[in-house]
Amino acid sequence: MCNSIKLLIFPEATRTKEKTLKQFKKGAFFIAIQNKLPIVPVVFSPYSFVNDETKIFNSGKMIVNILPPIEMDRFGVEDVGKLAGMVQDLMSAEFHRLGQLVSK
Repeated sequence: MCNSIKLLIFPEATRTKEKTLKQFKKGAFFIAIQNKLPIVPVVFSPYSFVNDETKIFNSGKMIVNILPPIEMDRFGVEDVGKLAGMVQDLMSAEFHRLGQLVSK
């Protein structure tokens, strides 16, 4: 195991202003399993302060929450789909929870 690797990957591949997360791509999960690197889910709340056309940030509110690490010692390459689904479900639940907090 290599503890010096830090890699930030967005498994959705792109963000939208939709109120749900897009289907996760599996590449990040292959990398984590093959290298026995923990996955640290970072969830950004929904936001509306970026103008998509001009790429300008306006004022607004966003919450970022870092969830507990998921260790890879119990996952093999055959578990990539299961792991991706598990992480997506976990992050989706947090995304919706944060969305409720931001809208208050």
